[in-house]
Amino acid sequence: MQGRGRFFIILGVVFLALAIVGGLLIVVLGGRDGGEGTVSTPSESAETSEAQATATPETTNVVVALQNIGEGEKILPDAVGLHPVAVGKLPEKPILDPGDVVGKLARQDIYQQDVLVDEMIIAVEDVQRLGGRAASLIETGRVAVAFPVSQLSAVNYAIQAGDRVDILASGAFIDVDSETQIKTPIFYTGDDSCQAGCQVVGEQVQRTFTQLTIDDAEVLGIGTWGKPPAPPQAEGEGEEEAAPEEQPQPSSSYDTLILMVSPQDAAVLKYLRENGYVIDLALRARGDVAPHETEQVTLEYIMTRFRVSPPTKLPYRLESMEQEAVISTAPPQPE
Repeated sequence: MQGRGRFFIILGVVFLALAIVGGLLIVVLGGRDGGEGTVSTPSESAETSEAQATATPETTNVVVALQNIGEGEKILPDAVGLHPVAVGKLPEKPILDPGDVVGKLARQDIYQQDVLVDEMIIAVEDVQRLGGRAASLIETGRVAVAFPVSQLSAVNYAIQAGDRVDILASGAFIDVDSETQIKTPIFYTGDDSCQAGCQVVGEQVQRTFTQLTIDDAEVLGIGTWGKPPAPPQAEGEGEEEAAPEEQPQPSSSYDTLILMVSPQDAAVLKYLRENGYVIDLALRARGDVAPHETEQVTLEYIMTRFRVSPPTKLPYRLESMEQEAVISTAPPQPE
């Protein structure tokens, strides 16, 4: 009986061990089967990528406003930047490069996060040419004034909008009586008793000078604002003549300039214009904004700088030998 009991005990242990080993095999093999089941095929990967692409829309970097920009304001570098925007939400012809808008003017109010398009901006040159709001071009603390010019004073019409000029002025000093402010010499009317003594007879000679006055004034526009200057008309214009093969186009003419200066310099220009000074403009090189230091030019300056000496007064002078020759063009008369 004891031998039979041992046999059954050993048999039970064997079955228990087999059951444990079988369970472990099932667990291990089941885990491997599950891992292999999660491996996706190439077609399944493509479907997953398409699903992800559908979930994330395609974007493009475009120029957007980083702050509010008022109508007529100049667009500064820190006012715009690149920002990704979904392709489906983009307006037509968005601007892709901030360099295309920096320095230009806003045609309308632009709000933060607005995508910039061409219709929202305008170049300074176009405002000057088309006659937009001139006030949008004037820098803070400066004013615009009109000033008359001629072909000579405007550097033969070479001055154009956006240029910078120096303003030269020539005037003359005279002596006046401090009380009456009358140009000397003063002559009194009446008999000899009203005169304090002998009066000087003769006309006073003016003492002229030339001076650089306003330095580095910016030309805001030429001619009538918003109206392009007309080319000068040649004599006989309108007559039907054979057109020449190749001729240069005549320069545009104008009789006024719009200058952007400080309020104090605007008062200086008004004084010079209303008091008969002779004004000429000197055109500066492009990009030259450095101050120019000059000296007042007078007769003494000319004589000193160029070593001019007044000629000696002689009791004689040279007379021209040129005489007009009288030549008869009438035909000879028969005798």
